[in-house]
Amino acid sequence: MKPRTALRAILPVLAVLSAGLGVVATPAQAQFSQGYKFLDAIRKKDGNAVQEALSEPGSTLINSRDVTSGETALHIVTQRRDLTWMSYLIGKGANVN
Repeated sequence: MKPRTALRAILPVLAVLSAGLGVVATPAQAQFSQGYKFLDAIRKKDGNAVQEALSEPGSTLINSRDVTSGETALHIVTQRRDLTWMSYLIGKGANVN
């Protein structure tokens, strides 16, 4: 059986299986992780969003890393030399090492 023919035979089965598993397409905004949203709020200096993200019990977002650059929130605010945000993040437990 040729690879294309095999793929055509499998596609209907995959469609049925994914429907049975409840796989649903989600809007792009809903696909971003909490860490991504947190770091985006840091970049935008959105204090309310940052505070809300960190106020959740057991939150470990303070040391989240950008998957593409490896930056943490502390890296971001250090690059822009923002002492207010730096102090805030360190006070909330950001890892300085």
